[in-house]
Amino acid sequence: MMGMFKRVQLWAVGASTALMTGPAWAIGGDLPDPPEPDSGGEDEDWFSLIQGALFDGGMIVATLVSLISFIWVSYAGLTKFNEARAGKAEWSEVGLLAVVGAGLLVFTGFLLQQALAIMGN
Repeated sequence: MMGMFKRVQLWAVGASTALMTGPAWAIGGDLPDPPEPDSGGEDEDWFSLIQGALFDGGMIVATLVSLISFIWVSYAGLTKFNEARAGKAEWSEVGLLAVVGAGLLVFTGFLLQQALAIMGN
């Protein structure tokens, strides 16, 4: 008896959900078109659309790589700074890490920018 009540209850919930969402599906034709990628995607040109979407994805990946490298260099710098304050490292090591870290960030940004320029062509 309890199993039948559970089935009726589930059917009632499903039916009411279908009835409530019916109008939402009916007006689905009035939804706006999805935005085109910034770097391409003319009308009726699927290859250009996919290429533009992949380029936008590449820009996101490049931004994430830059962010991770910045966090990594910052963490290493703060760790070395704390070691120098505790007397476990010399202050020249902190300066050297700052210079090398800044150079690494500039070099990483340059390589990612060149990769995006190549992908864009």
